[in-house]
Parts: sequence; C-alpha cells; structure tokens
Amino acid sequence: MFCPACGKENAATVAFCTYCGVPLQQAAAPAAPIQASAPAAPSAAANAGKMATSFLAALTLPEKIIGAGAVVALIGFFLPFIAIPGLGDLAAMAVPDPTGGSGIPSSSLSLMGLGKFAGAVYFILLGAIASGALVYLARTANYARKMLLSGIQVMIGSMVGPGTLLALLFASTVRSVAGVGFWVVSLGYCAIVAGGLMTIAQLSKADR
Repeated sequence: MFCPACGKENAATVAFCTYCGVPLQQAAAPAAPIQASAPAAPSAAANAGKMATSFLAALTLPEKIIGAGAVVALIGFFLPFIAIPGLGDLAAMAVPDPTGGSGIPSSSLSLMGLGKFAGAVYFILLGAIASGALVYLARTANYARKMLLSGIQVMIGSMVGPGTLLALLFASTVRSVAGVGFWVVSLGYCAIVAGGLMTIAQLSKADR
C-alpha cells in the first residue's frame, strides 16, 4: 500500500505510514443493522385452503366418496336434464304437465328450466345439499350418531341414484331422452349410497 502523502510503499497491515505517519486506512463505518422484516400475514385464500385441506384430511374414504357424490349431483343438477332425442317421433314427445296445462316439449325441459314437475325436481338439489351437510356433521359425531347419519345418507342416495341409473341402462325410451345431467345426477347419488354403505360396514367392524 502506497502512502498518499509521501508516495512510499508500506505493508498492507499497517494503519499509518512508517515514513511520514499519515493514516493509510480509514476506520470502516459500522454497518447499519439489518432489520428482519415481519412475516406477511397469510391471505384469506391461503387460510381457506388450509381449512379445506385439514377438513379433507379428517374425513374417511367413505365420507370422501359421499362428499364427492354430493358435489357431482349438484353439478349434474345444473346440466341439461332432457336432451333433444334426435329422432322425429321422440322429438315430438311432450312430458305431461301435472298442473293440467299443455305438455312440456322434451327438447326444452331442463333442471334449470320451467316446469320441473311441479317442484318435485328440486328434491334432487335439496338431497345433494343435505348429503353434503351430513358429511360435515358426521366428521365429529360419535359411533351411534355416525351410524344414524350413514343410514340417512343411504336413504338420500337411494331416492334417485340406483333406480335412475338402472332406468338409464335398461330402458331405451328413458335413455333416448335423457341428457348428460340425468346421468351425472344418478352417478352422484349412487356414490352417496356406496359411501354410506361403506361407512356402515366400517362402523360395524370397529369397536364402539
């Protein structure tokens, strides 16, 4: 290191020039302490995701099947219920109006449309919602209450699922006018029945 005053070379470790005494190095200014930033608060979406993950983790496999069936049935409710048959004679079919008015053309009937068999179709929606609510209630229920709720799940699923699915599989007239929503609803309710029966089977083998 060369002295800025006299220009003579000094050792790198000395603080003052050995020839003229001029300071060679300035004391380094103390660095300002780095403040650790406070962790950002989790967003509402992150909290909701954690709650949903913990809720799903607390469910058994049959309860997850029931919940999935309820969601599928809800989705199917908003899909087309009756499709245009595509055949001339079936396209002219009309569903009888229970109020005594003119028939509802099969090509325009849907679960979100008018008619809905004097409100009876709304039971499909209400049953799916009730099944999802029972899954939430059964999460922390005791043995007897969980067994009861599972039996109710089987009853709810049996109202629509198995009979409708059998009609779609083996009744050509029903299958020809059934839209995709009809299939989705029946499969969702069949999943509710299956999950309820699986829960009952597991509870019957478990110790009380």
